[in-house]
Amino acid sequence: MDVSLEKRPVVQNAPRKVWECMGCGECCHIRERDKISAEDELKYKEFMKSQFGIFYLATLSDVTINIWPQEAELLRTEAKKRGMNISIRPKRALVTPQDELIVMDYFIDHDVCPFFDKEKKNCTVYDIRPLICRAYPLTSPTTYGKCKYKTLNLQEYGTEMDFAKELESRLDKEKAIITDLMLKGMIIREFGEKELLKKLDTLQFRELRLK
Repeated sequence: MDVSLEKRPVVQNAPRKVWECMGCGECCHIRERDKISAEDELKYKEFMKSQFGIFYLATLSDVTINIWPQEAELLRTEAKKRGMNISIRPKRALVTPQDELIVMDYFIDHDVCPFFDKEKKNCTVYDIRPLICRAYPLTSPTTYGKCKYKTLNLQEYGTEMDFAKELESRLDKEKAIITDLMLKGMIIREFGEKELLKKLDTLQFRELRLK
C-alpha cells in the first residue's frame, strides 16, 4: 500500500472553479469580416439551399451574431425607446410555394453592437441580451467562440453552459421544422439567389418563431 496516499488530506465540498467574463468588450465588436472568396460563398449558399432550402439574404462577410425573431423585436423596441438608430437585417429565410418568405433569423448590422457602452465596456441591455450573447464564449455545449479569455475546460462554465444547451435545443427544433416542411414539399429550392432578391418585394413576409 502506498503510505503517502493514506496521509493525503481528503478535501470535501471543494469549490468548483467557475469561468468569469473579463469585461473586455471584444465580443461586442461583432463584425469579424472573415475573408471568404466569392467562389466559396457561392458553394456554401448553394449547398444550404439544395440540402435545406435555406436562402441567405446577406453576404457572409457582413453577417454578425445570429438573433432570433423575438430577440430582434425586443432590441428594436428598446432602440426606439432610446431614440437609437439600429440596423437589424434578415439573415436566412425559407420560401414556400405560396410565395411566403419565412425569415429564420436576423443579424445586427453594425461593426460594434449599438448597445455596447464603449466607455464603461458593458452591455446596456444585459437583461434582454440575445441568447447567443448569454452563452458566449460557448457557441454550443462543446464548441467555443474566439474569446481570448475562454477556458477549454467545459466544467468551469456555469450559466453559459445552460444557455449553450438552450441554444442547441432551439437549433434542433429549427432543423426538425425545416425537415418536416421539406418532406411535405412546402419549401422551394429551385431558383437562385438573384431570382429570390428580385421577388422579395412580392413575397408575403413571415417569421419562424420558436417557442
